[in-house]
Amino acid sequence: MQQTLFGNDLLYELAQLLRSLMPLMAAIGTASSIVGLWKMFTKWGYSGALSLLPFIRGWIFAKDSSTAARATYSISDGTILVLTPIFYGIRMFGHLTPVAVGRFTFYLDTPMLIVTAIWAVAEVARFASKVPVTVSLVEKSGQKKRWVLSWMVFPKISQIIWGFSDKFVKGQAVCDSHAQLR
Repeated sequence: MQQTLFGNDLLYELAQLLRSLMPLMAAIGTASSIVGLWKMFTKWGYSGALSLLPFIRGWIFAKDSSTAARATYSISDGTILVLTPIFYGIRMFGHLTPVAVGRFTFYLDTPMLIVTAIWAVAEVARFASKVPVTVSLVEKSGQKKRWVLSWMVFPKISQIIWGFSDKFVKGQAVCDSHAQLR
């Protein structure tokens, strides 16, 4: 048995199993996000198809926030949506290269490290801009402040709830169908 960072190859096999389940979990999360946002956009008076367009989706979602928060959220949300399939593709089809350091063996995936670094920067920018965007969304919908925490921690679940429940309508953001990107 080879000595690894965690002590044996069983944990490496477990990590490989979890790695193979990541695309399935990503697909479930993406599908729930698409359905929830589609319903939210139609309730707000937009075409549901706009929720599928990465940079436009972020712009509309952050419509009632400050211009800086809107732009940052839109760009970072779009970047993450573009990088996520690449991220999971590398995770699924890439391979780990063993690197021995002393008595331990680390398993590295260099392309994955590069994509992860870019993804992490976009995620930090999105999270920082998400606070004012989420506060604005909750205020415009007339909901309690606890929804800000829900949107920050469980966004996909919040999207489904807000998409299908009639009590979550962003009252002041509804526009006419001819000027959807104002």
